[in-house]
Amino acid sequence: MNAFEEPFWNLDQLRAWMISRAPEAVQFARIGNVSRDTKTSRLIRRFAELAALRAAKKGRNIEEELWAASSLDPESYQKTRSFYSLSPKERALRGYCERRPLETELFMEEALTRIGRARLMIRGLDRVEPERLRSLLKDVFADNAGQEPPREVVVSLFPYRDYLLRLFRKGALVASGNLPGKRALEISLAEWAGLEIAEGDNTHRLGVWRVGRTANVKHGADRLNLSTGLYPGAGDIENVRVQREGILKLFPANAPIDEKSEQAEAGRPSMNKGGRPPVVDWDVVKSEFFRLMEHHDNFSPDDPEWNAQARLEEKIEGFCRNKFGRRPGRTTIQERIAPWLREWKQRKTATPGNPET
Repeated sequence: MNAFEEPFWNLDQLRAWMISRAPEAVQFARIGNVSRDTKTSRLIRRFAELAALRAAKKGRNIEEELWAASSLDPESYQKTRSFYSLSPKERALRGYCERRPLETELFMEEALTRIGRARLMIRGLDRVEPERLRSLLKDVFADNAGQEPPREVVVSLFPYRDYLLRLFRKGALVASGNLPGKRALEISLAEWAGLEIAEGDNTHRLGVWRVGRTANVKHGADRLNLSTGLYPGAGDIENVRVQREGILKLFPANAPIDEKSEQAEAGRPSMNKGGRPPVVDWDVVKSEFFRLMEHHDNFSPDDPEWNAQARLEEKIEGFCRNKFGRRPGRTTIQERIAPWLREWKQRKTATPGNPET
């Protein structure tokens, strides 16, 4: 059976689905043969993040959905991240991998790390298939072009693991697991109050541990860090499973639709005298649109915050939610900003001294 269709999922599958809503991420996070399953929680999470990035390029921002559903304040979870500009050869490699299965894109990212590159050179770069991928990797490795200093960008990182723990502690999600040597039982709310979720044991998969024990586990000071356990990620409670049906209700496969917003916008009631007022003040939204475009300028593949029109649409969505308490549908936003983009480009072209004139 495909792992996505199984009635119970492990914690890594749960988090992968929450991040990506991609069945292939759930399949990737399955627990295979214990002796050969080397997928760590970090790799599984990155696989899911890559799937979410592909969804964002198609117009669905899953992280934005999570912020809205959780009622968490993104500004409370801001971090500074460094982003490096890609060389032409790196862009060619990434462009190729982004059109291939997610496993290929993940392999590429791992290969470009310092450790990944060393491992690949030891094992033999000539073994990489297909030939086109091997050729592109060789081009990047041979590229001696100097790298520009990184750009420091402040981003809001959704607290996936902490949010899951909160859902378990208030009963929104229900899990079962085994105490060592005992049969599986549902983990009660009282028990969750003294538990937390963390990576543990020698497989580095997500597990459930008693509060205060995870610090030791992370630093290898606990005997369980050397334990194989019954399953990857085995913690103080082993083989933790969450019912698939409950997961899909809380994290639906399809993007939520603000039906009232769509209905209100469908007939452009604001155009009709005496009609229902629009869901948002589009004049205010237009001002925010021009502010964003003046601040960021044209979309650039080197800017992770502004590499496609989808990033602009996400900013407009977030602005509407924060300003008006409502989120227009993505299609409505796209229809609205299309003429604004043309107007902005015309203004930019007409600006005296602009190099494009």
